[in-house]
Amino acid sequence: MIDKLPPQNIEAEEAILGGIMLDPEAIGRVSDRLIPEAFYISAHKDIYQAVQRLHYSGKSTDLLTVTAWLTDHDLLVRIGGRNKLATLVDRTVSRFNFVFFRV
Repeated sequence: MIDKLPPQNIEAEEAILGGIMLDPEAIGRVSDRLIPEAFYISAHKDIYQAVQRLHYSGKSTDLLTVTAWLTDHDLLVRIGGRNKLATLVDRTVSRFNFVFFRV
């Protein structure tokens, strides 16, 4: 018997989370359609749940606010630390620049 993995796209997960932290209004465009369980990587699920909670409480979902929320709730280490969050944002910017400036 072969074990099958559920459908996954790690790059898409990273792009969604990075995009939300770069554009805090983005969460409003996806929150009614995207559920935390759609994320394959557990750290991504935790980050998305943090973003949802911030959004529903009327707070920004920028990188600094998400980092502070995860720290306050003892989740920062579990998701991979500040570097994980910074990497999500950085990769999103890099992908955007590649697509936008590609000839």
